[in-house]
Amino acid sequence: MDVTIANGAAASLIHTLDQAVLLTGVLGMGLCLLAALGRAGWRAWRAWRAPSILGAEGLVGRRATVRRAAGQSGRVLLDGALWRARSVGRPMWPDQSVRVLAVAGLELLVAPEKEEWEEGGGAVVTALRAQWR
Repeated sequence: MDVTIANGAAASLIHTLDQAVLLTGVLGMGLCLLAALGRAGWRAWRAWRAPSILGAEGLVGRRATVRRAAGQSGRVLLDGALWRARSVGRPMWPDQSVRVLAVAGLELLVAPEKEEWEEGGGAVVTALRAQWR
């Protein structure tokens, strides 16, 4: 009879341990699922609040490089595509870096980068000399 009582106590202990392990596993899986849902919700909220990067408003503020220029109009390279561009300020020259201010149809309105304005025209003269030779 002692063996039966010992076996019953051991079985009861094992059953209790199995339930504890099961409960711990369920709680752990629940916490992992909650964390994953929280992260997915956070990413969805950030994507919803992010500014648009498509369409005309996605081009405004971007930097482009002038490829061909004739005074205040020319072609600029932006993301691998050539766009017609018109400068709203100073004339453009090839290899100049410009900033997109607005989009008018299929034409970009651009302005030279500020650092290039402060060069005192040296880059403009060099570019014009290269064209004349």
